[in-house]
Amino acid sequence: VVPLRQPLRGIANAMLWYGENISDQATEMYDACAWQLPESWGFTRYQIDDPFTVAQKRVTSFTDPAGTVTDAGPWFTIVSKPDSDVKAANWLVENGVPVQRVVSTVADPSAPALGAFLLNVTDPRTIDYLEQAAQAQHVDFVTIAAPAAGVETQRLYYPGSRGSVASTFKVAVYSDGPTNFALNKLGFDSEIIDDASQLDGFDVLVVDDTGGLDMDVVAAWVDGGGAYVANGPYGIDTDLLDVAPMGGYDWDFYWANNCLGQTQYNDSSLVTTGMGELGYTFAFPITWFEDLGPGVVNDASYDDPYFEAGFWQIGDPTGLVIADAAGKATVVHGMYGDGRVTFIGPMAAFRAHTEGTFRLLANAIYTGSYDDTPVL
Repeated sequence: VVPLRQPLRGIANAMLWYGENISDQATEMYDACAWQLPESWGFTRYQIDDPFTVAQKRVTSFTDPAGTVTDAGPWFTIVSKPDSDVKAANWLVENGVPVQRVVSTVADPSAPALGAFLLNVTDPRTIDYLEQAAQAQHVDFVTIAAPAAGVETQRLYYPGSRGSVASTFKVAVYSDGPTNFALNKLGFDSEIIDDASQLDGFDVLVVDDTGGLDMDVVAAWVDGGGAYVANGPYGIDTDLLDVAPMGGYDWDFYWANNCLGQTQYNDSSLVTTGMGELGYTFAFPITWFEDLGPGVVNDASYDDPYFEAGFWQIGDPTGLVIADAAGKATVVHGMYGDGRVTFIGPMAAFRAHTEGTFRLLANAIYTGSYDDTPVL
């Protein structure tokens, strides 16, 4: 309960309110103007307007709930709040405990969900690792039935032509520090690179801006089995994927058009699994995709209407308006040679702030170069 009858009510309100479209309140915008935390971080707030009485105690510190290990397996899945399962899975892999991820499932309510983390544990010493992970990462390991026939899993990380749990799995980031900070926070072994010539030894490349990056070298690396992830409009390269990026991809589009947009997630996508059916993505500048070519899959789309809060310059030089992005794809993926390419139009890790969409990057990294292109 956050009372607004207090001297710091302005700060509390700015963090927790619902935001608004302020496009008609200014001709230009200096920076991001849609910062409300519930949508950005992926939690729910309730606004209470009527007075109420309830026993309360002032919070001065807190401790995350301890995790648990339920029953003795041998099959477990991880149950947690968003992102904690990613941290726990990465911690286990780092400590040599194999973790599997469901990459295809069956229409059975008892079957594990797409993207679920599974562990087959028979060694009592490994149970000790689960206990440690439960406490450190605040997750629950729940015993489940063995996966049914038709449920396909892949070891973390995807054991394709590059990287597996049996060898070092590394993520390269070009060239933004906050994105690398966010990935390190999730437990990934990631580091910033300065040049495409440094890609040897890396399995996934996350790009915030292609400026200064030799994309011919990158394309050859992806073609050989590397996984490419664009975090926002400036990481998009249309030579890698047959799509038409709109909005922020065009340098004539006003750079500070930004918004928190209600977003529908494809429940059959490995990129958006764990995000729920409906959420919010933060775009700076606002970017979407049209004219998806053969083999390109739509992983997420703006709702219609979608514009929850933010700014869009009236009379934008491109002639585009808010309604043009409604219902359009915001996350897409496809194959390039033996490699997989994911374009995330909104910045999933904008300034390491938008925690509610960190999972999009994690999912793209875990999926690696796995080919799930629909067979036509």
